[in-house]
Amino acid sequence: MVLASDPVFRKVYEALERHDDRVTIVTTKSHDALSSICANAAANATHAIYINGFEYQRAIGVTNCFPKYSYGLLQSQRYIKDCEDKRTEIIARCKASNTYDTVLAIHDELARYTQYQDDGKLSHSIVGPLLFGRGVCDGFSKALKFILDGLSIPCFVVSGTATDPQTGSNESHAWNIVKIDNSWVHIDLTFDATISQSSVIRHDYFGLNTQMVSMDHQFNVAFYPVSSNVSLEYYHRQNLIVSDKKKVSTLLVERLSNNENFITFRLETKDCRVDFSNEIIYQVSSILSQRGVSASIALHYNVAQSVYCIIVSEGNWNQKKRQGR
Repeated sequence: MVLASDPVFRKVYEALERHDDRVTIVTTKSHDALSSICANAAANATHAIYINGFEYQRAIGVTNCFPKYSYGLLQSQRYIKDCEDKRTEIIARCKASNTYDTVLAIHDELARYTQYQDDGKLSHSIVGPLLFGRGVCDGFSKALKFILDGLSIPCFVVSGTATDPQTGSNESHAWNIVKIDNSWVHIDLTFDATISQSSVIRHDYFGLNTQMVSMDHQFNVAFYPVSSNVSLEYYHRQNLIVSDKKKVSTLLVERLSNNENFITFRLETKDCRVDFSNEIIYQVSSILSQRGVSASIALHYNVAQSVYCIIVSEGNWNQKKRQGR
């Protein structure tokens, strides 16, 4: 059953948002099933700040759940008020004429100004990212949900595991599934923030459907809405999909001719999981050489998502840009 339509999930989630001390649940679910639902409710309850598990008292057909709140009600309310003020500021800067661009702008705002850093419990809540600019995956995902809740844009925090695109390690992870234009899509703000450059935000994990996100994320698909649309994936939306490695040079010529020195695209071929980095660097070098440009070239390859990010810098690149060449 999708969590959003599960009455037990809804009851626990709403109780946690109110900071209730006890949740009485009439259910025949097993202890493991109930524990999983409570954990997912805690992951989505952004107003609870931080919950350090649950205690349970079970009887026949009835279970009392006692959340272990790390912060008292008054302290939580103070944090929430400050986060609401911050949310209002972010929405004022990011709200666009359509849902897609609004969510994209909020994604970029959080990715640009939030560092991946574990400073303790607050980093795992909305407080770390919104008030201190620091957080980890559940903090990032809760912060995004908190802001989208303020815009009545449907959003859930997804709990699962994922393979870090930088380290290659597989660990517990949290991200979001968001409803945009009547389609559900996955957004991993944490991964985008941690692979972004200082001046340009990456979007390798913005708008993915279930098939795409499952390349390096694992989760209980039955718990979340179906995500099948590919048109909202960032690189598809921006026409930055290359279907044949031989066509990479066409995109490079176009972008370099526009004096762009940060080029990112998704390569979708039958052998897209093959690393063509050396071949692509050679193509960039050849194109720059033909234009009389001397510059250093850096390339980052996201293996799971087959996204290439090329950065052209230094040398006489900036001079050529000023000359319009």
